[in-house]
Amino acid sequence: MHLLKKLFSFFIFIVFSFRVDCLLSFPEDLKSKNILFHSVENETNLFERNAYEKAYPASITKIVTYIVVYENIKDKNEAIIADKELLDSLNGTDSSLANLKPGKSYSIDQLLKSMMICSGNDSALILANHIGRGVSNFIFMMNQKSKDLGCNNTHFVNPHGLHDENHYSTCADLLKIIKYAMKIEDFKKTVRTVSFNLDGNTVTNTNKLLNPKNSKYYLRYCYGVKTGSHDEAGFCLSSAAGNDKLGNYICICLGAPKYDDHNEKMKDNYAMLDSKKLYEWAFSNYKLVEFPIGSIKLPSLETNKYNIPIDFDIKPFSVLIPVDTKVSDINYKFCLPDNVDVSKPLEKGSLLGSLVLDIPPNTTKHVNVCSKNSLSANFYQKFVWLLSFL
Repeated sequence: MHLLKKLFSFFIFIVFSFRVDCLLSFPEDLKSKNILFHSVENETNLFERNAYEKAYPASITKIVTYIVVYENIKDKNEAIIADKELLDSLNGTDSSLANLKPGKSYSIDQLLKSMMICSGNDSALILANHIGRGVSNFIFMMNQKSKDLGCNNTHFVNPHGLHDENHYSTCADLLKIIKYAMKIEDFKKTVRTVSFNLDGNTVTNTNKLLNPKNSKYYLRYCYGVKTGSHDEAGFCLSSAAGNDKLGNYICICLGAPKYDDHNEKMKDNYAMLDSKKLYEWAFSNYKLVEFPIGSIKLPSLETNKYNIPIDFDIKPFSVLIPVDTKVSDINYKFCLPDNVDVSKPLEKGSLLGSLVLDIPPNTTKHVNVCSKNSLSANFYQKFVWLLSFL
């Protein structure tokens, strides 16, 4: 009998261990040198590899170019002439091009689309020169914007991403840039566009995860963002995928090999294949669920004077959890001050603190806790408070 108990316990241990390993083991044989896989809903990184190491972003650079252009225009239909001298400066650089025609006028909208969809270095250069009133000033604007976004390990020397030792970023910095850019509706619409017409020709998005015709790379729920590639950078891809059931993710893969050990050009783009593997892993192992706010036991909180109780406002939110995890498995705690100063009136929606969720197996999510109502002491409350000192 004792032996049977031991065997049964061992069996349960093996089954449980196998389940956890299946849940937590990441895709194998990822070839990209630098990787960051991020859950948007939980605002946490599910997988990292050299995510804070400086690397060459190649044409992912154009996301910053888009941001700076977008924030410095009044009319996206404004026409710009494609300057021949600028276009000729790309000769011999092995650039990806939108094949703009010298002397022809293009709208800013056309240039932004061709820059992001077919990765036109020529479009990026024409935009930078116009918006910055000179390319060098535009590059200054790019670096200033990246600093404003908290990117401390990023530096640009051009608007398109051609190689330069001083042109670098990190997966962690690029994540900040992408999350900011994805707040721009025109950007979101552009980067998920599979193809569009320019000068009578159909140009196709370089991100093959978007295109059903590329069965090896196609990912059904992908909706952006930007590719990149040159010999020093390798294959690069920043992407976004998911939905309101699977969860939403941002994946950044840099430095996937372009050449094999025999210096032969690789047939496959492993930045794309690595990204697809990570998304499929996440879609299989995680689910997005609405957190039951009504089940939360709220603490009490009062103002530091007048003893006015404060009502909390916690907006509905979803959490990403492993498929075998229940919402009831999530532990939580409140991080709030002991009391709130209302020497000045407290406005409705003012941030009070946070609700901190401990999500198995090892994820933490912070949710804002705000004031449900405006608060200010009336004459009677102030009078009672003064009486307490007599």
